[in-house]
Amino acid sequence: MSEFMDSNSHVSKLDSVGGKAFNLFLIEQANIRVPHWFAIPSHYFEVHYRELEKSILNEIQLVSLKDLDSLKNCAKNIENLFLQRNLESSFVELIQKRISKEKSYSVRSSAKDEDGQINSFAGQLDSFLNCRGIDEITEAIKKVWASIFSERNIQYRILNEIHSTPAVGVIIQDMVEVESSGVMFTAHPLLNEGYLDQIVINAGYGLGEGVVSDQVEVDTYLYSKSQKSIIDHLHGKKTKMVVPNKSAQGTCLVDVEPAKSLVSVLNRSQIMNLVAQGLRLEKTLNCEQDIEWCISTSGELFITQTRPITTLLKGTNKLDFLFDNSNIVESFPGVNTPWTLGQVKDIYRIAFKRTCLRLGFGREKVNQNNFLFASLLGLYRGRVYLNLTHWSSMMRLIPFTQRYVKAWEESLGVKTVETKNTKNHLNEVLRAMIVFSRITYYLVFLGPILKKLDRSQHEAFEDFWSQEGRSKELTPVEAINELEAFKAKIFENSEFTLINDIFAFTFTSFTKELIKKWSGQDPDQSFNQLLLGQDVMDSVKPLVSINKLVELKLKYPELEKALMAINVSPKIPLEVLSSLEGGKEFIELFKEHISKFGDRGLNELKLETLTFRERPEDLIKLILSYDKVLDLTQSNHDDHVYFKGFIKRPIFNLCLYLAKRSINYRENFRLNRTRAYGVLRRMTNNLGSKLAALEALDSPRDIYYLDKEDLYQFYSGLSFDFDLKSIVMHKKQLFYQYKQVEVFNRYTFRQGILSELKSNTESTQELKGVGCAAGKVTAEALVITEITDKDLDASKVKGKILVARMTDPGWVFLMANSKGLLVEKGSLLSHTAIIGRELGVPTIVGVAGATELIKTGDKIELDAFTGTVRILS
Repeated sequence: MSEFMDSNSHVSKLDSVGGKAFNLFLIEQANIRVPHWFAIPSHYFEVHYRELEKSILNEIQLVSLKDLDSLKNCAKNIENLFLQRNLESSFVELIQKRISKEKSYSVRSSAKDEDGQINSFAGQLDSFLNCRGIDEITEAIKKVWASIFSERNIQYRILNEIHSTPAVGVIIQDMVEVESSGVMFTAHPLLNEGYLDQIVINAGYGLGEGVVSDQVEVDTYLYSKSQKSIIDHLHGKKTKMVVPNKSAQGTCLVDVEPAKSLVSVLNRSQIMNLVAQGLRLEKTLNCEQDIEWCISTSGELFITQTRPITTLLKGTNKLDFLFDNSNIVESFPGVNTPWTLGQVKDIYRIAFKRTCLRLGFGREKVNQNNFLFASLLGLYRGRVYLNLTHWSSMMRLIPFTQRYVKAWEESLGVKTVETKNTKNHLNEVLRAMIVFSRITYYLVFLGPILKKLDRSQHEAFEDFWSQEGRSKELTPVEAINELEAFKAKIFENSEFTLINDIFAFTFTSFTKELIKKWSGQDPDQSFNQLLLGQDVMDSVKPLVSINKLVELKLKYPELEKALMAINVSPKIPLEVLSSLEGGKEFIELFKEHISKFGDRGLNELKLETLTFRERPEDLIKLILSYDKVLDLTQSNHDDHVYFKGFIKRPIFNLCLYLAKRSINYRENFRLNRTRAYGVLRRMTNNLGSKLAALEALDSPRDIYYLDKEDLYQFYSGLSFDFDLKSIVMHKKQLFYQYKQVEVFNRYTFRQGILSELKSNTESTQELKGVGCAAGKVTAEALVITEITDKDLDASKVKGKILVARMTDPGWVFLMANSKGLLVEKGSLLSHTAIIGRELGVPTIVGVAGATELIKTGDKIELDAFTGTVRILS
């Protein structure tokens, strides 16, 4: 038999020990330190496999990919076959000569192509840590061999038609007594401009198993190759670490010492040492690397594994991405401050990752796609974009979603290039069994779950506002922790609202498809009419509240005069109205509006925005701009789509009911989201005031030009620039530069190059979109390409058709006083469409190039029945 292999073996013999062992050999050839190791060639596995082959193949023949139990039983039976077979004494003696009773070892797989560049399926084979003595090591070897026939590997090989005899080598490596461990990518695996220039290091305390399995908190460091410096550090509190189990084989999860929890895992010297080793490996192996490393308690750096970064495209080492600002631009229009950008990206990552876990993909599968969740949004020149490449990849994790991903894209008002689904049908069936059971459960019980979530969110809002004075007594560090704790609490179960969104998109698509198939009517128009006549949504309630205040203003002329005086001199207290007729009622309703709806307004999700809650005088200005009470009578329900029969009618009614229910919940929780951002805004303002009082900032509002990582660095003592004021000055300059730069709605990021995709808007007198609220009107156009709180004046839009690139929920106060609404972005399920429908304002969305082709003052005809717009003059 062949001898075992190690770093002293000849390179020609290493082909028999698999990709992982070969990579360890290459690491040492680059003069980089690796924990002592030796490898058992795959020949030993093949000898044992040949004797078990007949029994193994018999087990595999019994597998049905539609039956999860048959997979599980097959894998277990094959493992028992390996465990029950005795190893040759000569083989055991060779191992004994290489190990020490005083040391513990890791036993890892090293299969061909496991860490190769063509077919990397790292993590598919098992590894065992903290093995002591010959008995534990030999049992671990057998289990590693058997893991080539684990449930997922049996499935993988059947689906991918792998018929060759598997070849598994085994690595036995000294366990290092570690202080910290982690992973390093020599190219940024997420979507960032200049990603090939960036090295990313994730570091946690204890063994690397905790980092790669997402069991422990990590610090993240970003290094620029061109600048030759550390350009960012994401620092958080570390509470857990994985360590060897002292009383048995394996590992355990323990608490991090309190003194270390807020300290950076790595110091500058360790970071620079890691970077140097990573660059050396990248150069030696001629491609970007995914590297696992550890630092011993004595401070020595070891590289434990390396493999090519498999998220880079084969053959090019480049990433292709498609950005689009459809839908997201409603929430975060224009240039956003760094504080808002950081918070929203964090919230999206948490919410969508939790959604996939709820739907039953399994923690391991979700963690394998962490890069998707961390980069669902792209940030360019202060603007927020959807990374459609990652969104589609995430959506396609759900079985049989090819056609419904298309429906989802339509609901967002975006169009992507059709891609052929090449996934194996049997694999889809297998995954669908788990996911379908979860979806069925939520389809039945989501209503009560969302009602409970709504109550808990309102309790959290009331708890904060009733005890806000307590927040003002906190130190800056305590205020940061309070903000993060609130964010974790309020968005803890936000995945249920996203599951509801999936139902909204799906059953909208179902209903429209049934209308088209069974009635032959226009599905968009018919579905739009069927959505009319629902109960008043929460999103319309702020307007109902405003209407009551406007009614009082118009009823009592003296009250209106006093409000005009306050509008001119905001320092006049509102209480002066109490002596006027209707004044006390007005004050009560005004305060009630601020309490319930004070966060609803233009740009309400941008944390830097001054809402009615922060600046109540703007609400008085808005009330004065209305010269009549608004007619909020809902349009009548149009039941012109009607199916007879025992099959068609109940199926259609069920789909329509579920679509309506989901849309209603979706719109109502949007207001809760607005309230949550309102609390985050107030917490941020309080924190800014504390930092300004300490002279760390020149102004409380300067905090919006920082992000939370800046503050963590500042208070942890690891900041590479302790002067927050200089950071603010630099980011302010960028912010104002970005405001002067024109950006496009869509970009591609291909082979390291960012390119805009310009829409072709040919001059025409007739435009086409999606009609969302019935009606046909002719009026003067008012084109709004950018809006601020100064534009929140209902009198300016009276009798005109609003033409805009997009709207956000705060536009409801303008929409209600307009004659019609025409928007470039949006779909039947967008906020614009829903509110237009509820208010009975003729609305058309998805009209490409409207703000370029229509000018303010143009006379236009808007036909929301057909979705057409004609420019008359």
